[in-house]
Amino acid sequence: MIKKKVSICLPESLLEALDNLAEVRGVSRSKIVAEAIKDYLDKHKIKRLEKYPAALWKTRKSGILKTHKKSKKGIRKR
Repeated sequence: MIKKKVSICLPESLLEALDNLAEVRGVSRSKIVAEAIKDYLDKHKIKRLEKYPAALWKTRKSGILKTHKKSKKGIRKR
């Protein structure tokens, strides 16, 4: 499995809780975050984005779901 780096911003209190859990469990932050995301996706029955013809993106301002088609240059609006 190919792994890619992701950068996220967390409130300090959440990061401290994450670090404490990682230390208690003896695992990395990344492992806990990856498990949490997998559990979230499983809970919402989202298995693989590739199943769908286009990725769904929700715009911040309108809250409307829009479809975008991936092109060689990146993602473009349909």
